[in-house]
Amino acid sequence: VASSAAIGNVVTVEMTFEEWLESFRPSAKFWSTKILLSIGFIQTLLLEIPPLSTHLSITEKDLFYASLLCIECFLLSLLHVIAWNPSESWLIDLRNQLSAET
Repeated sequence: VASSAAIGNVVTVEMTFEEWLESFRPSAKFWSTKILLSIGFIQTLLLEIPPLSTHLSITEKDLFYASLLCIECFLLSLLHVIAWNPSESWLIDLRNQLSAET
């Protein structure tokens, strides 16, 4: 339930502030969040399906879930490298503004 609500909130922010966020290039940033939330939710459900839920102990399921999440987070970090480009115009403008204030 929490994952669904979180994804819904991300979509709401993305759609509500679409025009204001245009220079921010939010698409990949929001997708990385939606993917991570979805994967966590789906994995939780899949670990309760009989083949896995009957053959794995609670500790083994928790370790399997954590291990998969580590791998997935690494792969999503590659998307973050693309999504959070340090040479984006909004970030350069912010840096210039901050350096002008000091």
